[in-house]
Amino acid sequence: MHSAIQPDANEYVESFLDNPILEQYFRHCFEERKRRLGEQAKLLPFVGTIFPNTSYHGRQPAVFVAWHPHSPTSTEGWRFFLVDKDAPKEAKDYLRRYYMRYSGPAGMTEQDDMENWLYATAASMGTVARRYPFNYQQSMGAYVTNHPLGGEVSTQITEQIARGFYRRWTSYMKGGDWNELLGSPAGNKEAAE
Repeated sequence: MHSAIQPDANEYVESFLDNPILEQYFRHCFEERKRRLGEQAKLLPFVGTIFPNTSYHGRQPAVFVAWHPHSPTSTEGWRFFLVDKDAPKEAKDYLRRYYMRYSGPAGMTEQDDMENWLYATAASMGTVARRYPFNYQQSMGAYVTNHPLGGEVSTQITEQIARGFYRRWTSYMKGGDWNELLGSPAGNKEAAE
């Protein structure tokens, strides 16, 4: 998961001054999140992956993506955009249009990201690239495990997420015990509770 911790004085920023209904709704969402989560509301999730093939955006656009690999060079993505069923019609319409423009099949970020993935895939199949294994050593050991958030937390750019993904994949392929497969390191009672 990639996220940020907001400062203590994190307050709502007015963003929809031209539409009082949207302004009221998004302010309510912000305040309700703070009320429900308390101190934990300072953690703002951006994007993440739930092993093995589901990704999400934790903020807008609120979306889950199920990735379906078809081959080493082809993956299909199913996107599910989330909208509060109790949101006012204006908010639902706004979010629908926003999702399509931002992250839909013709959205700005998806078109831009697709070009990156296509080039990365093509480069990985090249003659020189096939001679060497991928290198996931960036910022080795640049994380802590005693952070209040739990897990492995890094405050710098790192490939710890990729290393964690392949570590998890290896535990499945080697038939790890249930504690390990469910995310609790074997023998770590504290992590299992």
